[in-house]
Amino acid sequence: GEISIDGGRRQLNPAAFRPSPAQRQGNLGRNALTGPAFYSLDLSLARSFALRSRSERVFTIRADAFNILNHANLGNPYAALGPSNFGDALYGRTGIASSFPALIPLSETARQIQIMFRFQF
Repeated sequence: GEISIDGGRRQLNPAAFRPSPAQRQGNLGRNALTGPAFYSLDLSLARSFALRSRSERVFTIRADAFNILNHANLGNPYAALGPSNFGDALYGRTGIASSFPALIPLSETARQIQIMFRFQF
């Protein structure tokens, strides 16, 4: 089973792996290790209003919420064999977005809400 550590969980058992001999390629297949699932729920609400019976003038209000449940996801396990933190998956993805919108598509952000007003004529 998984072992809880400070800030995350140990997902890989270090005793199940050993370093490959010097100058040799290891035999673990591609994509043999996968990270934990990523959960995020986004929500959008929008409403448009026609203004003064002129159908060409429309006022729209829209609210978008990203990661609405504010769920913390585990990052991928540390895969370098040898250090004591091998197999540890910490909460929060690496590459935390410093601005909105995120430049890194899968970077973890806390709940974010944006509101848009649009006047079309």
